[in-house]
Amino acid sequence: MKVGVPVDSETIIELARTDLIPRTGWYKEHPLYDGCALERFTDRTALERA
Repeated sequence: MKVGVPVDSETIIELARTDLIPRTGWYKEHPLYDGCALERFTDRTALERA
């Protein structure tokens, strides 16, 4: 993520729940997220809300 701060897994889950980061599948009951979307993410306001 290009936001300049560490982001924990719960925040990623919340961003996916609000459709800001796409979930691309599952691996052993764990969600997988679009790595390219994570790299392009820059919305600090949405990050702070999550």
